[in-house]
Amino acid sequence: AMAESPPKKRCKLTDGSKLSFAVIGDFFVDVQASIPELPKWDADVETKAIEVLPGGSAANTARQLHALAAADGGSALFFGTTGQDLLGTAALQHLEAQGFCTTHLRRLPGRPSSACIVLSGKQDRAFVSCYSSVKALTVEHIDQAALKKCQHVHVGGYLG
Repeated sequence: AMAESPPKKRCKLTDGSKLSFAVIGDFFVDVQASIPELPKWDADVETKAIEVLPGGSAANTARQLHALAAADGGSALFFGTTGQDLLGTAALQHLEAQGFCTTHLRRLPGRPSSACIVLSGKQDRAFVSCYSSVKALTVEHIDQAALKKCQHVHVGGYLG
């Protein structure tokens, strides 16, 4: 069995005088399409674009805290899991392009990335979800030393 991917780089932690957050929880890869209505079985509905985006309630919280804290010299760390597959790679690249630290997002070999197909209509949404890597998150995936350096800890949870 392949080992988990090692972290690429260390995240910048504050010196304690600035806000520092840790968020522990779910990371999903959202595959999103906007459509006028849900397709019927055996039908095809055209959309203008299909996007692959990082998602998950805890990961989204971490991204927003990162944006708020970084503006004032603070930091936000995210502890979660994803698969070592194409979807996980695409979402990680999106996060890294935003300047978000992915050091503590562990990639799990042999396990698909948790993903959600999001069909968005004018008023409603529908989801098809795979919880594979989210269900694998354990305390062993969390860097205790890094966690202890954070002033605030948020544990995210979402029941599908």
